Amino acid sequence: MSIVIKTTETACEGSCLNWIRAIDLPLEHDLSAMSGYLHQQGIQHRISAENESQVIWVLDAAHVDAIQDLAKRVALGEIQFERKESPETEDTGQTSASALAFGRFPLTLILIALSILGAVLVEWNRDLSIVRWLTFQEFAVNGRSMQFGNLQHTLASGQYWRLLTPIFLHFGLFHILFNSLWLWEFGRRLERFFGSVRFGGLVAFTGLASNLTQYFWESGSLFGGMSGVLYGLLGYLWIRHSRQPDPNLHLPKGLIIFMLAWLVLAATGAINVFIDGQVANAAHVGGLLSGMLAAYLATRDRP
Repeated sequence: MSIVIKTTETACEGSCLNWIRAIDLPLEHDLSAMSGYLHQQGIQHRISAENESQVIWVLDAAHVDAIQDLAKRVALGEIQFERKESPETEDTGQTSASALAFGRFPLTLILIALSILGAVLVEWNRDLSIVRWLTFQEFAVNGRSMQFGNLQHTLASGQYWRLLTPIFLHFGLFHILFNSLWLWEFGRRLERFFGSVRFGGLVAFTGLASNLTQYFWESGSLFGGMSGVLYGLLGYLWIRHSRQPDPNLHLPKGLIIFMLAWLVLAATGAINVFIDGQVANAAHVGGLLSGMLAAYLATRDRP
């Protein structure tokens, strides 16, 4: 496999762009599946034939290393692109599509399902008799006031599940819809990238960090939601891809800016009118920072 990196200028429709030569591959290789995957990831590229090879060109130099690594992993058999289903399989309809999605992203779908169940539980269990077992702290309701226990009592009594279960509690339709959408967007990227087990570890780490941050920021409160984890996943994708480019982890810059702007907007209190309660802003910040830290630690020896 010949790898040559240099910048060249070539004609394109409507204007001239600076294309960067990413990799040369043999003519007999079918690059249609790889090209479709790169388009799916938002990576602008073109393929040309030169002498005895095919050349993949890109517009962004940050994508060169990712494409070279992708081609190497395909050659080694570590990655196999999904083949299009036959018409007979497509006729099976939604059931086959759902089974395929669960086979590829089982943990992401389980987390979404548990979040939906948490939202239903909060809506149905108005007296909080069951919800109180899933909150970060134990609490008692006295009239219109609530008295909360502390972290020391939670740990001393062995109720360690409370450190994580608040991520599944959701308050209102807007809350669960927003979190489910972004959990699917970020979760499937990461679960596809390094598998369900490591993805689950990242979810647990960012969930724990976001819950602890919210607790220490405002200890006497009832909070919950997957938002802290989502910002942790965003932080991981952002830093990991910037330090070690990989098409699986690529997020459009506009999406990152939107999520960070949403975090700032939530901190102003403007979003509180759409949900039952107030936004747990400390959980967002704690999740984001923990995800960024995890990505840095994962790449510190591999710049």
